[in-house]
Parts: sequence; structure tokens; C-alpha cells
Amino acid sequence: MKNKWVVVANRSEAKIFEYKGSRKGLELLESIENPKGRMKNSELIPNSSGGKRAKAQRIAFDFDSVQEPKRKVAESFASQISDVISQGRKSNRFLSLVLVSEPRFLGMLLDKMDRRSQSMIFHKMGKDIITTNNQENSSHLREILFNYGSSHKL
Repeated sequence: MKNKWVVVANRSEAKIFEYKGSRKGLELLESIENPKGRMKNSELIPNSSGGKRAKAQRIAFDFDSVQEPKRKVAESFASQISDVISQGRKSNRFLSLVLVSEPRFLGMLLDKMDRRSQSMIFHKMGKDIITTNNQENSSHLREILFNYGSSHKL
């Protein structure tokens, strides 16, 4: 059987599964946590002193500046996941890849992946299903994986 990895991720967690076929489903290979991904921007910005003047300066930031800390944390986590995928590819642990992630994070993840790893992507899904259990993940992905298996004669 050709190995397929299924990576299900959002900004705070990633799960890497190996697809074991239609009868066995998905086997969890690795779970990666990113606790900072759950934090609010205000929790990620170091407190600064300075009273009313400092507060007024913080309010003066534009929207992009306010979102910057959370985006940087997400990009760092996307890089971490990308590294795991790249290492798996280099050690021939999978031949094809399915990525499932909330849409914005999926874009970050794709941006961080090297071209060779990107070329192994069979399917991408912009949906956050990380909180569902393995059986529910299998049902979400069953049709995609089954169709892949049928067309590639596993």
C-alpha cells in the first residue's frame, strides 16, 4: 500500500495521520500543540508602562499592526508543521498528502512548505476539523481517500 499522510491543523494544534486503508482508517502518527495559537493578541503583546500616553499610542496602531502578534505565532507554527512534513517526505514516510486546515492557516501552511512537499499534495480542504475525533475525521475524508485509492490501485 502506498503511504498517505493526512495533516489536519489549525493555529493551535496539528495532527498527522497515516491512512491505513478503507478498513483501518486513520492512524495518529503525531500531535503537535501550539498553546500560543489560542491566545488573544492582547496576551501576546508585552505589557508596556507609560500610562495614558502609552495607551493612546497602542490604540493608534492600525488593524494590521494589532493582528501582527497572532499572525506571527500562526506563521511560526505553520513553519513547524511544514518542517515535519518536509522531514517525512525526505525519509520517504509518505507518497501523497492531504491537507485539511482552516482556510487562512491553510494558506500560511502552503506558503511555508517547500515545492517538493507541495508537489505531493493530493487534496487540500479549507475546513477546521481538528476538534473532531479520528472516526469523524475518517468520515470527512473517506470519500477523498477512497477515490484516491480507487484511482491509484492500492
